[in-house]
Amino acid sequence: MNSSQTLTQQSDQSTVQPDTLRSTELWVQQEMLNRHNSFYEKYGKRAFDICVATAAGIAVAPIVATAALAVKIETPGPVIFTQQRLGRGVSTFNIYKLRTMRHGNRSTGEVLPGNPDTTRVGRVLRRLKIDELPQIYNVLRGEMSIVGPRPFLEDSIEDLTEDGIHRFLVKPGLTGHAQTNGNITLSWPVRWRYDRAYVDNVSFLFDTKILLKTLSVILFGEKPTEQE
Repeated sequence: MNSSQTLTQQSDQSTVQPDTLRSTELWVQQEMLNRHNSFYEKYGKRAFDICVATAAGIAVAPIVATAALAVKIETPGPVIFTQQRLGRGVSTFNIYKLRTMRHGNRSTGEVLPGNPDTTRVGRVLRRLKIDELPQIYNVLRGEMSIVGPRPFLEDSIEDLTEDGIHRFLVKPGLTGHAQTNGNITLSWPVRWRYDRAYVDNVSFLFDTKILLKTLSVILFGEKPTEQE
């Protein structure tokens, strides 16, 4: 293959994602205009987020501080890991996590158990979901919700199914329907079906149920479920 062919292919590939992102944005904007939001979605969910995030932030502050110290002592590098994600309306924002990987690692996409770049402290933090706690700050800023589909990586937008695209109709969450029903033990299409089921049925009771199930996941771990 000559250099001109290589450059042409690279150019074609580089235009696919922006085109997909733009078409997704247009679809989401139209759906958001047509979407009938309940009173809870319009007003109650934000109040729920602020109350839970404030209380949780105060309660877990000593845990986060201790975990941050452990991260700093174990390996060199920043304590906080930031990454750009897509949220409601396909808007971009930075999420904050305690670093669980060796600084400068080349791992991309989802980090699965057994990844050699995960530190010993990081494995514990990931198992107990402590690494996600700095995202309480994202919730207080209004970029995320306590409950919702997890924030999405822009690089993976071309892989989304129709179910997956519906995630952008609501704010991403600290925990979600898919995360309490198998999470990484599920295929992505199944996770996205769980996400859409949540988007189509947002309510105070549903949020409360997911939040309580999250505590069970933290205590007993993610249990494999039958993939649909």
